[in-house]
Amino acid sequence: MFKYRQIGFQLGIISLPHSGKKTCILLSKVQHLSRSSSMNKARWGLGIVISVILCVGCQQANSPSSTTYTLTPGTLTNGTMTPASVTTVSTGVATSITATPNSGFVFSGWSAAPTGNASFASATSASTTVTLTGNATITATFTGSNLPQSPTIALLTGTWAQSYTITFADGSTMANSFTFVVSGDGTFSEMISYVNTPNGGSPAAPAYSDRQGTLSVSGNSITLTETQGYNGASSTPTWTTGSQILTLPAVLINGNLYFSTVYQEIQIAQGAVSGLKGTWVGNGYYSFKSPPYIWSQITFAADGTYISNQYSNTTATMPLTATNTFSGTYTSANGILTMTQTSPSSAAPVIFTYSIYGSDLILGPNSTSTGAWVKQ
Repeated sequence: MFKYRQIGFQLGIISLPHSGKKTCILLSKVQHLSRSSSMNKARWGLGIVISVILCVGCQQANSPSSTTYTLTPGTLTNGTMTPASVTTVSTGVATSITATPNSGFVFSGWSAAPTGNASFASATSASTTVTLTGNATITATFTGSNLPQSPTIALLTGTWAQSYTITFADGSTMANSFTFVVSGDGTFSEMISYVNTPNGGSPAAPAYSDRQGTLSVSGNSITLTETQGYNGASSTPTWTTGSQILTLPAVLINGNLYFSTVYQEIQIAQGAVSGLKGTWVGNGYYSFKSPPYIWSQITFAADGTYISNQYSNTTATMPLTATNTFSGTYTSANGILTMTQTSPSSAAPVIFTYSIYGSDLILGPNSTSTGAWVKQ
């Protein structure tokens, strides 16, 4: 006959193999198994230990590596970011990111896709950290600084283009297309094509006006020195020696180039101005091969009237002579300037786009074009 008899409990703290950083408590129950014999009255016993191990803590010293995610840089315009290539990051780990805008632009913010997979320490700081909870594409956004920049050869180097159509008082139109190429060695070429269409008539054959030469920069102006030019009906120029020299105000705004060309001008504030109200001075030209060169001064009065003094000459030497004075009324709203000339009288108002950046007034050639040269 077997009898079970409880002896007692044992309590201890142990470390188990491969348990990592667990703290374990050993709780043991000791029982005694005995059998008695009627023959020899002998008794023998066997102690049985029933143990229960209680472990607290879950961190494993030999746990698998933490989860990793992929940080992919987004497609950027007008700036760069670091990291610039796909990067593997660990979950919960803050990763440094930096945005660097191109000249003429400013950093405006970070974004992630999917949005729920990333948390930015500061989404509006150019240098910050991001923590991923899943694979994400991280993108830096840049916007124009709206601050005029002085041109340099380095900033000008490249191909620039613009196009627009002028509608005249008699209803005829002239469609213009310009390409301006600047090389790093300071040489330039300009190609102009234009198509005249009479009111109610068919477009005439395209005409071309091309020129090549050297370009220099000083402050907020560029000087174009023509070495050869062409005017004619062929898209392939037959070059003639050129000798025109023209200095024009020029400015870079939001990555676009503005300088005075046909029907588009930059005016510089003279003294204090309030919006359009005040006096502005600028210069430009109607045609490189066909002067006159034009220098203008225009004053917009608070009562809605304006006076424009224009000075022209067949050379680019300042000061220019042969003064002409024009006056009339103007209205301006939503970036559109409408000037109605009353002296001498004009058949129709002239409409421009206009933008003011600091002390620079940009007059576009019509109501839809700013006259900006856009880098290609």
